[in-house]
Amino acid sequence: MKKEKIKIFIIISVIVAILATIGVIGFFQYRKITLEKYNTDIREQLTNLSHLENEVYFNPDYKKDISDIESESKIAFENKQLSKLSEVRNQATDLYDKISAEIDKYNKYYTLLTETVENSNNLKKNYFSKTYDTSKLDTTKDKAEKAISESEYTQYEELYNTLSEQNTILETNIQKSLSEIYNKVTDEENFDFPFAVKEAEIPAQLSFKPLVKQTESYPTWVTSRDSEVLNEPPVACLFIGGSSAEYNYTIKQIPTKEIAVQDENRELQKVLVNTQITFKVLEKFSWENKVSLNERPAYFFKDKKDQIYLALKDYEGGEYYILYLPGQ
Repeated sequence: MKKEKIKIFIIISVIVAILATIGVIGFFQYRKITLEKYNTDIREQLTNLSHLENEVYFNPDYKKDISDIESESKIAFENKQLSKLSEVRNQATDLYDKISAEIDKYNKYYTLLTETVENSNNLKKNYFSKTYDTSKLDTTKDKAEKAISESEYTQYEELYNTLSEQNTILETNIQKSLSEIYNKVTDEENFDFPFAVKEAEIPAQLSFKPLVKQTESYPTWVTSRDSEVLNEPPVACLFIGGSSAEYNYTIKQIPTKEIAVQDENRELQKVLVNTQITFKVLEKFSWENKVSLNERPAYFFKDKKDQIYLALKDYEGGEYYILYLPGQ
């Protein structure tokens, strides 16, 4: 019985010894595999980091950090320092994530800043920008354009924020100015003639009647027709009291001019105009007593609903204009 126990004990001891040996071998094998894996991971991250170094927005200051990771990982692997290698692997991953995030941010702000500079340039073309001091916006825009040109990417975010604020202020000022006029801007990119009505948009055959009724001193109908001969321009008539002399007329764009007009409620509104029409009486009708009034410059403009108006200066001595709409 005692021999049996000894035999069992020996067997168990052998088994334990075998298992322990297997365990030790397995541990060292696992450690070796893990070391290889960590080292491979670090090599891959170093390759990824080297790709980032080719990016425009890579910060050269990170080159030392990358070099440190490379040398520390090499030493840790050679000395089989698993915990140190794990630490370096985490550092490599964190550094890659950090640099990638920064590059993404700089790319984002490059796009935003470029768009904001373009917006500034468009706002500066607006007629109403001249009524606002844009010196700070101009200075910031110049800095932004320089930063973009020279890839000074660390400045992108701050310049974007500052220039965006300046754009918002200018845009608010423009919108306020627009709200104070009766008409609309017809060409936002035309700084010289932003309120122009294109001649092609004006009916070839004029036919305009008063927006609201006026006294017998005013034209009740402004119309035109082709000349009766081929080599003569069209003629216009401004009917007052049922009759009218005949006039040649010319339409041209002039520098922006402010006039006051009488609206549908007979209240005066501010209008900015560029499109002028001038009537010139035919010599055979020069005797008509309304010629001097009819030959004063008149103007076309569009209201905010895109309706075309003809504005004739008041016929009873007022310094404002009476509105006429296209009619039959």
